[in-house]
Amino acid sequence: MPNERGVYFLQPSELPLRLPTAGGDYVYLWAAQRFRYEKSRRFLGEWKVQTMQYIYTVGGGPNQDTDAFAAWHWHPAVREECHLHVYHDDELIGPLRKMHLPTTRVSFEQILGFLIADLGVRARTGWEGVLSDSQDRFTEYKSW
Repeated sequence: MPNERGVYFLQPSELPLRLPTAGGDYVYLWAAQRFRYEKSRRFLGEWKVQTMQYIYTVGGGPNQDTDAFAAWHWHPAVREECHLHVYHDDELIGPLRKMHLPTTRVSFEQILGFLIADLGVRARTGWEGVLSDSQDRFTEYKSW
């Protein structure tokens, strides 16, 4: 449902997505996007989705407050820059969770690729091509 005229909020579930790994463990994903869509000005008869903010959080357990280890944020109404939170306390630096480590915009496809390639989340055969095709479309049609 839109929360303001033409703006929608997408969150797969209030609970994290529980994703099985090849090793038999689970990785947890919280994902949310705020977006709008409109008729494409570039391609007659097609629609364009414009992401207005996102938060992607990954953890090793189901409690986002205690189990998250990384979160990619872009919410320009609060903070213009894209950034990464790392939920770790470093002996020298201190609590990293309060820091806003700079990043570029991150696509949902990049998060899925990280989950599969780096964290061992199980995926169907041919996942690389599916994510690559989707990422290519995202890159070609992004508006920033």
